[in-house]
Amino acid sequence: MAKLVSWCSTEDHPGVQGEANRLLAWTIKNSKRSEVIKTVAAASGVQCLVAMLAAEHAVMRNEALLALAMVAAVAGDLPEETVQVLNDKTMAEHLCAILKEAKDEPTAANALAVVKLLIPIGILIQLVQLQIGAEYYCLQPRRA
Repeated sequence: MAKLVSWCSTEDHPGVQGEANRLLAWTIKNSKRSEVIKTVAAASGVQCLVAMLAAEHAVMRNEALLALAMVAAVAGDLPEETVQVLNDKTMAEHLCAILKEAKDEPTAANALAVVKLLIPIGILIQLVQLQIGAEYYCLQPRRA
């Protein structure tokens, strides 16, 4: 898994990088097992899936959305570092861009499914801040 994740960020060959990302998403989608998702998360593979949301091709973005939906479904069982990646501003930016640019219903539906699954960990706050600005600080979680 570590080798696959390293290929996801290689700069040597774009074909290898693209196919490694697709294989990572395929592995999650087709295994349908939380143990596999935990293995991918432990190898820092979730960051690759988030980066895949910015891919040029709609098919790759949709593959990433499907895999991330499965990851988000078990977010409560994942390490804190992985949850932070899912709740990061970069993830919110990619989801906003996909929702704004979605030209087909399945892509928009998959993006909304990911958002719905991530609401419990706070992604909604990031999305709202991106849309209406950070001046709405009242949306921030209250700190004791």
